[in-house]
Amino acid sequence: ITDKVAKQLLAGLTKREKQVVTLRVVFDLDYDEIGEKLRITPERARAYKYHGIKKAKEKGEEYGRD
Repeated sequence: ITDKVAKQLLAGLTKREKQVVTLRVVFDLDYDEIGEKLRITPERARAYKYHGIKKAKEKGEEYGRD
């Protein structure tokens, strides 16, 4: 995946979703660590990641149709 494509996939995410997805996927932090860094609960971090990945997948499907 190129930087350009990654930026396009993340474009529709909220700031918090981008932060959580980046910390989880790129830096491989667990939800407890993400929660500590962002001052949210691990459960909330998990929810942000779920919704962020869902949005990115939907964007990727749209991107693939172009």
